[in-house]
Amino acid sequence: MNVTDGNGVESRRLYGKGKAAHSEFSGVTFHKHARRWVAYMDVDGRRKHLGSFPPTRAGEIEAAHWRDDMMKRHGILAGLNFPDNE
Repeated sequence: MNVTDGNGVESRRLYGKGKAAHSEFSGVTFHKHARRWVAYMDVDGRRKHLGSFPPTRAGEIEAAHWRDDMMKRHGILAGLNFPDNE
């Protein structure tokens, strides 16, 4: 059974058995227990949690934009999800 939310995100993809849901965006993953998108980046070899976002497609995109903003603040321009948004 594939139930979707109002934004068309398949709940089975997010909450289903086994595998964690992966985002198409770098530095964004779905946290199954919290049921939220999580943004992160690696700084000096350590993973830095940047925040959690609603379990919707809009939340996933917001997490990707937030990660890009934080990377730019750290002077990291390689690996941005939206390199054209300066």
